[in-house]
Amino acid sequence: MITATEIFCLNELGKRANNEDSVAPKKGEATVQDRLFVVCDGVGGEKKGEVASQIVTHSIQEYFKKVLVDVRIGKEAIQKAILYANKNLSAYVATDVSANRMSTTLAMVLLGDESVIAAWCGDSRIHHIRNGKVIWKSRDHSLVSELIYQGELSEEEARSHPQRNVITRSLNALSYNNSVDFHEIESFETGDYLLVCTDGFLEKVSDKVISEVLMDEKQKDKALAFFAQCREVTRDNFSMYLVRIQKSAINKNNSSTSLRTILVISFVVILLCFAYFFFIKGR
Repeated sequence: MITATEIFCLNELGKRANNEDSVAPKKGEATVQDRLFVVCDGVGGEKKGEVASQIVTHSIQEYFKKVLVDVRIGKEAIQKAILYANKNLSAYVATDVSANRMSTTLAMVLLGDESVIAAWCGDSRIHHIRNGKVIWKSRDHSLVSELIYQGELSEEEARSHPQRNVITRSLNALSYNNSVDFHEIESFETGDYLLVCTDGFLEKVSDKVISEVLMDEKQKDKALAFFAQCREVTRDNFSMYLVRIQKSAINKNNSSTSLRTILVISFVVILLCFAYFFFIKGR
């Protein structure tokens, strides 16, 4: 079973006039019992991007808490949660036409028993990190990401590119170009990290910085360490969830024992009912 052992969160203003980033659970409210971590970055303050990011983070969290209490965790469940969020975006726009173009990025992870489902849309990113090394990360839906993929830009050049904020997908009320990519992460070891963050967080935080912070055993508060990297130098808002993972084997023997116990108890109850009706009622 995959569970969290440590959780670090940032949801900071940066040098913007308002914070368009939203996270779920809210900063300071996450516990190691949580299995869902969501980060969103609203697009365009004048288009109510902060409202869009709040609606999406809240809707996805609400869906898993209230609608899917016992559902099997997987891609289909996440797709339904995102559809629920999109419907709530549309419902808001129905009451405020000026917000019809509001949208948000999305990056989220859902911890399962044996794997993690990652989902994203836009340029908020997900990383799987082991021993300070990023061994997998999501590919942004952005113009500079395409240029990097085509070999026309390096990641370092992309950080200062004049069109670095142009994204090619987002969640929006108009359902325009809002498809979400999925990736199932199956290979985990205890001590691995999941980092879910907005593009503002990555302005000053490279893979090298991620490695340095996570491998620094003296600095226990990783949120504080990353905050120090971004404070007063990051132009955009910067938000993240950093989750340290523990993987333990599911005790199938206990599950089998519990099932056998239930079957035995059920069999005894049936026998008692049989005896009551045929030997006591029959008199």
